[in-house]
Amino acid sequence: FQNNVCECEPCIGAVAVCYRSEMAVHLGVVVSVGGEMRVMECQERTNATLLTISRFERRYMGRVRYFKRQLGYTHH
Repeated sequence: FQNNVCECEPCIGAVAVCYRSEMAVHLGVVVSVGGEMRVMECQERTNATLLTISRFERRYMGRVRYFKRQLGYTHH
């Protein structure tokens, strides 16, 4: 994973990674809904939910980083 992605600002298709200390504890995916970016996440109690970027970051107390596939990388 780390060799094929780079950290980025929130953008469509990016993976939102939530951290506790240095450990990733939750993931979401940035999607477009009605022309606006949302984070789609899935949890056991709530199933799939769509949150605005700011609400998702508040939920995880700002400990969120975004990653996307590096340009030019192809999977073989």
